[in-house]
Amino acid sequence: MFAEDVDLLPNKMFERMIKAALPEPDTFAIHAKSLFGAMKTGGLVGFEKVDWFNGGLFDSDDVLPLERDDLDDLVSAAKLDWSDIDPSILGTLFERGLDPAKRSQLGAHYTDRDKIMQIVMPVIVEPLLSEWAEVKAQIENLIDKAPKATKEKLLRGKELAARTRALGKAEKLHLGFLERLKAFRALDPACGSGNFLYISLLELKNIEHE
Repeated sequence: MFAEDVDLLPNKMFERMIKAALPEPDTFAIHAKSLFGAMKTGGLVGFEKVDWFNGGLFDSDDVLPLERDDLDDLVSAAKLDWSDIDPSILGTLFERGLDPAKRSQLGAHYTDRDKIMQIVMPVIVEPLLSEWAEVKAQIENLIDKAPKATKEKLLRGKELAARTRALGKAEKLHLGFLERLKAFRALDPACGSGNFLYISLLELKNIEHE
């Protein structure tokens, strides 16, 4: 439901799948197995494309059979808007669903945002913002020194060419830093609930927006 409300699954696919199974609840497991299989590797469900979902959550396409009352509850839940849920809570639910005896073996532990930011801020955010400050200063310098047109004077010839070159260099610096962000990789040695990676990605997006 979260996946379809943030458009990872197209056209309310999960909700439509539930409703399609209402007349014959036994078909839910068949439909869900097909959907989870497509989410595992990427593929088609009917004629609709489903992208690959990484992280191994759908490595198994096992499905629990549901009865009519279960499907009714799912339909009601699916009608809600799940897009505003903080994805980090999904890591908490994942951890609590595990056998307590297995959690330490898997390293599945939910760490809250404040503790994660103690690592993300000095290791990821501050160095990248420092890099951006240098790039931004170069961009501003190029723009400030570039010849400028005024009401009394239009740029022509060498001045126009110089301004075009300066703005081109400034844009290249800007795009280069965006490529730096796109290529950035964060390693989560614990491989736990995934909250570290989620917050790292969120902070990278914040830098991109800035």
